[in-house]
Amino acid sequence: MISMNIKNLFNKNVITVNSDTKLKDALKTMIRNNYHQLPVVNDKYDGMINLKNIALSDINVETTKVSKFVIKVPTISPDEDVKEAAEKLLNSGFRALPVMSDGNLIGILSESDLIKAINKINIEEIINRSVLTVTKDCTIGKAKKILRDENISRLPVVDENGKVVGIVSDIDMAKILLKPEDHRLTTEKIPRLELAVTTIMSNEECIEFGTSFEKIKEHMKNFDECIFVKDNKPEGIITARDIIEKLVPVKKITNINFIKFDSVDDFEMEKINEILERFTQKISKMYDIQSIFLHLKTYEIKGNRKKYSLRARVYTNKGLFIAKSSEWSILASIQDIIEKLERIMKKKHEMEI
Repeated sequence: MISMNIKNLFNKNVITVNSDTKLKDALKTMIRNNYHQLPVVNDKYDGMINLKNIALSDINVETTKVSKFVIKVPTISPDEDVKEAAEKLLNSGFRALPVMSDGNLIGILSESDLIKAINKINIEEIINRSVLTVTKDCTIGKAKKILRDENISRLPVVDENGKVVGIVSDIDMAKILLKPEDHRLTTEKIPRLELAVTTIMSNEECIEFGTSFEKIKEHMKNFDECIFVKDNKPEGIITARDIIEKLVPVKKITNINFIKFDSVDDFEMEKINEILERFTQKISKMYDIQSIFLHLKTYEIKGNRKKYSLRARVYTNKGLFIAKSSEWSILASIQDIIEKLERIMKKKHEMEI
């Protein structure tokens, strides 16, 4: 890894929209440029819009304005250290953050920009071997629900033999919110959400195991992930975020990164830390835990009821472990995901010995 600031990494050619821009026009810009975020600038910088939030909604983009989806996100200084910027980006939950100087927007730092700062990495350590896929006959509506419920941004599409034929992502989902220009989506007999994902999926070049990191970096200039295959069947997947997590320095003690936990109160955070402390003590007998990333997604359901979707990534001296959970209580979700991790890690440890 290189020690540097972000000055020579971020994109200085910034495309912006304003609050009165129609969402349909903002989406067209994002799809055309393969952007997942766009800065909103009126007289000054106001915030960002996130493609995933729009794509997985049921909003009418023809009449809705950008102002409905503006989010305040952390900003980055052009002199900021790469590792500090990486940590800030990871904790934001966004794929890109605005670069500001003297109150002015001067650029955008994305995940793919940060990957340039990594010279070498052991891909085997960060590959997620559990690849969630959908079949060719899966409907757009079902795929959209999976993306939303699992809090992910892409799904490989496989044929009847389990071979990858494409990928459906949040960008593909964004396309169906626009008035259809593709004849495959214009049928009046079948609602678009009931069409097969093959009508919107994108073609993507898969990566064979053993491919050099330089080629993977090159691949990620155009795509948001790498799907690793063997005989064209999915064997693993990594995202740009997985790679960037390696930029965040590992401390001597366990480094726990809470992402999107702003809505969790102090009492719950205290309980969460107690659960995690017991977990790390127990697992330390089997593995050396280097860092833990917890990503939280909160869904408003009815009234004051909330549902929590949680993802955990645990880096150890023997590789990466991943688990997901969805519960009505944040503490129940934490407890559930810890129990899943313990089972997975214990099973692997028993196989190793």
